[in-house]
Amino acid sequence: MKKRLVWIGVAIVLGLFAAGAWAFIQPGFAVTALQDYVMRKTGRTLLVNGGARLEFAPQLSVRLDDVFLSNPEGMEGNFARAASAHLPLQISDLIQRKLRIRSIALDRPVFSFLVDRDGHSSWVSAGKGGQGKPGNSASAKEPLTLLVENGSASFLDERNGQAFSLEDASANIAINDEGELGVEGTASLNKQFARIEAQVKSLKRLGEDGSPLDLTITAPALTVNFTGRLATHDGLNLAGAIDATAPDLRHLAKWLGSDVTGNAGLKNFSLAGALDSTGAVFNLSNANVALDGMVATGDMTLDLTKKTPNVNSTLSTDVFSLDPYLPAKKASAGKESPGWDISPVAFDRLRGVDGSLKLSAFQVKWNGAEIGPAELSGTLKDGKLETSVQDATLYGGKATAKITLDGTQDSPVLQLVLDAQGIKGETFLREFAGVEWLAGNTGLQASLTASGHNQREMMSTLAGKFRIDVSDGEITGLNIADMVSTVNRALSDGWGEGPENLTSFDTAQASFVISDGIAKTTDVQISGPAFAVTGGGEIDMLRRALDFKFDPKVVTGSNETTELPVQVAVKGPWQAPKIYPDVEGIFDDPEAAYDTLRDLGVSEKTFKEIGKTGKKLFKDLFGN
Repeated sequence: MKKRLVWIGVAIVLGLFAAGAWAFIQPGFAVTALQDYVMRKTGRTLLVNGGARLEFAPQLSVRLDDVFLSNPEGMEGNFARAASAHLPLQISDLIQRKLRIRSIALDRPVFSFLVDRDGHSSWVSAGKGGQGKPGNSASAKEPLTLLVENGSASFLDERNGQAFSLEDASANIAINDEGELGVEGTASLNKQFARIEAQVKSLKRLGEDGSPLDLTITAPALTVNFTGRLATHDGLNLAGAIDATAPDLRHLAKWLGSDVTGNAGLKNFSLAGALDSTGAVFNLSNANVALDGMVATGDMTLDLTKKTPNVNSTLSTDVFSLDPYLPAKKASAGKESPGWDISPVAFDRLRGVDGSLKLSAFQVKWNGAEIGPAELSGTLKDGKLETSVQDATLYGGKATAKITLDGTQDSPVLQLVLDAQGIKGETFLREFAGVEWLAGNTGLQASLTASGHNQREMMSTLAGKFRIDVSDGEITGLNIADMVSTVNRALSDGWGEGPENLTSFDTAQASFVISDGIAKTTDVQISGPAFAVTGGGEIDMLRRALDFKFDPKVVTGSNETTELPVQVAVKGPWQAPKIYPDVEGIFDDPEAAYDTLRDLGVSEKTFKEIGKTGKKLFKDLFGN
């Protein structure tokens, strides 16, 4: 009997011990303590749907499952939810049944930063800090640390629809009783890994006059640093200093959801200036913008309030180079024309953004050409870009131009209106048209339109008007006086070489009407001290071919001129046309054709006199 009583006593003691131990390790008190803490600090309700239990690894802690934190009073829904929350414990916390909240680890939390239609913010709390009872929480001077794993966050302003989000976030978030917030971590922004560091002085002041903010975002496509003020009382507003760098604007555009084709240029971008934003309108003043080795200064505005982003800029730069954006030149063998490029030309990417640009450039570089100083302006609207250049210094003269790129049609359209005066024709024509045989003080007027999916198609549809006036000029590769004296004896195959094959003239002019890539003229006039030439013909722009007939006259004495009774033809590829008298059968039987020419009344004596006079004039003019 005594033995039985002993065992009964032992069982009772063990039962009481087990019951005490069970009660000791039950963390239900932590739920109540955390809910009270949240209510005092934020005025919000914390809901734990999954209960609480102790964890012993990796450290002693209490785990709360399926946790919800409500929005502030007056706003429906929840500000945050988490699959689980983990609160570190010490043995003394279990003994005293009091929870000292130092840090909370959140697994798969989702934060919803919302500004409702009345301007109320979901992150602004109604609670007052510093009122917790001693022993129930950490010191008021010690911030609460949130350890976020696999989190996500979204922002929505119901007043203007402004929104953004991030995913796969891992961060350390520190919050003190004064509402100061510090964030350091990583997240996926548009499926690209980014490091984020932020410091907000006062969460409460965000919805009032604004809070000081330091923000750094580092991603492969973009690095941004901002120091200034953030306010949300009438939208997401920023005011302060910003600097940003991007190694490749194509990669940045792709990260932001756009696709910029091509591979030329758009490298080494940087931007710095004073940022002032209201909602989705961002103003950047005193900006320094660098791209592809160029640096510009001025003001910029980005408006994201409409479906199509709008960018407006007023900038100035020392050098504005278009070379990084031009396709590589194709090598050609000898003097053979490489032909027009058939690489696709597409203006449809102009539809993705609207805007305007005013650019003052001391020098504009384009495919070896140097223009400037120049005032450039452009507008882009619904896929149509209109650019104008006013009073630009161009090869010693002045030029005004308007260029329109229209990407609204199925086939891209290019329009050019040009007025240039007093320019060095030899340089301009070589750089822009590949013409190397004409030099002089040049004036150009053009109004041209072309459409097509590549350069070749555009040349076949070229239409409009073109006029050229040259004074005090030279034609290299052709001696007109010598041509008239020798054209009775042999065909001239292509432009000649050497100093003797050169014609100096006083004036030259011609006007062209262009249709379907064929430029026609009837008023070519060239005059010099020893000759005068009139004529007409056409230029096939697509095939790069000439077909002209001229009436040359050569001065053979005082007030005397001599001309051929037939015209001189210039026909063939413009690199090497054939020059010959327009006599029937000239190619089939040249000798018979020249006999016919002599029968028309041009004697050998006349040809010799023409040649003699031409050589003397050439020597007098050029010292050869």
